[in-house]
Amino acid sequence: MSTPISPELLSEEQQLHASYNGWSADFEARPDNGLVAIEYDTDLYPEQSILVARSDAEHIYPWLPDNVFHAALQYKVGKSLGKLSSSRLINQVDGQLTAQRFVNQFRNQETSAIDPTPLIQSLREAQLEGQNTAVLSPHFKLSELAYLKGLRFVAKRDRPNIDKSGAILNKAISRVAYASGGKGKPKPVKKHFTPMGRGYWSAPKTESSLFWGVPERPSRRVNASMLGALIKQDMKDGGMEVDIAPTGSEIKPQREGKKITHYEIPFIDIAAAGLMTRFDNILTNSLVRNPDSGEYTLYIGQLKSVSELKKTMSDEEIVRSVFEDMRVAVEGMVQKPVKYKGIGSIATLVAAQAA
Repeated sequence: MSTPISPELLSEEQQLHASYNGWSADFEARPDNGLVAIEYDTDLYPEQSILVARSDAEHIYPWLPDNVFHAALQYKVGKSLGKLSSSRLINQVDGQLTAQRFVNQFRNQETSAIDPTPLIQSLREAQLEGQNTAVLSPHFKLSELAYLKGLRFVAKRDRPNIDKSGAILNKAISRVAYASGGKGKPKPVKKHFTPMGRGYWSAPKTESSLFWGVPERPSRRVNASMLGALIKQDMKDGGMEVDIAPTGSEIKPQREGKKITHYEIPFIDIAAAGLMTRFDNILTNSLVRNPDSGEYTLYIGQLKSVSELKKTMSDEEIVRSVFEDMRVAVEGMVQKPVKYKGIGSIATLVAAQAA
């Protein structure tokens, strides 16, 4: 049963989900993402409630030894990482080899250009010292966020630390699920994240939220609740490692005819993106699939101390610097120009669209 809700909040919740109807249908219509729209029903899907700011981590198969759990998770991620081949066997074998290669890449990655400490060790030590780390993942498809988290989770052998792991999820994706591919029931997106940590539900200001007319008042309420759960509770206790999709929307290829000319990063709202400066550390990573060969490439950035960055930069300068680093990294991966649609105040975008 869902939590009892006042008439005022119920009205706001209904307004929010009315705007999600078209958005979830659009998710389903996008090619090759495997998503289907699901109904607005807080009894079936409690995370859809405007009152739910956080979904707890799910300790699935607690009887399973950690090493077996991590191996099973790596196998599951690997099933989705194969090249685009007509042979299912080739896809499966390539996917498993790719997953192992990426896990090794995480384990062999140095912390930074000036710190040769293994990144995985630095991330573990940061959590033990009570530091909070934001892991920023610009993405082309929603599924890539779960793949990235899964690969890093396996590399860190993070199951014992699951309650100190999390991901910020857009409340809009509470209205979509991954199709089973058979007769099984579609699996809500949340279920692809909560076996690896907590889910924090937000309603960010993005181009997509503007396009679909997501109402302001319930969005503010959702975000205030999310920040309360994340910053005032979990980050106050310390040691959190939280995955964030900093663009809020997918990076989109721009075409002339069938040819991809460049990629476009959606408009970035400085105020919303500024959440990253509330953490102690920032790490960037990204997973990109070549549209021709189907081969994935993994980028892992440097672990940066926010306190060190603040010695020479304002919060806005930090945000701009981090996003520029990500833009350059993605550009190197896709071998095409990568451009921002804009970066600044969302109010500026609203005014420009109204003009």
